[in-house]
Amino acid sequence: MDCKNISKKLIFYAENNLPEQDKKLVEKHISSCNKCKQELLIIQQAFGIINDEKNLQVNPYIYTRIMAKTEQKNTSKIIKYVFRPVAVSMIILMGIWFGHKASDIYFKNQENNILTEEQQFTEQNEIYVVNDISYEDYYFITNQ
Repeated sequence: MDCKNISKKLIFYAENNLPEQDKKLVEKHISSCNKCKQELLIIQQAFGIINDEKNLQVNPYIYTRIMAKTEQKNTSKIIKYVFRPVAVSMIILMGIWFGHKASDIYFKNQENNILTEEQQFTEQNEIYVVNDISYEDYYFITNQ
């Protein structure tokens, strides 16, 4: 057999999936051909690496660590995308509400301090006289 046909059967030979007749032909060819022997060694090394990877022992705590980090990221996303906007909105609304209440208190005090002209006149007992040139206040005493 030539090397081309043997190289097609080398993988099956390495896996022990060849019929006995083909197996003997491959063994006979490998004993005489260094190129096919090297190819078989490479295939066997590849299968060895694959088997080592299949039998790799996994750390039993890796799953719990991965899940913990995943949950931590999910909670941080909830805080970032839900809690923060709600908190900021509440702070803004509270600021508006407190500003409104403060303005109500301020304007109520201003209304209490503003007297009509008649109240000012009677409380201060003053007469306003306007001359052609100036504005003068005249105070008088009332009998009350």
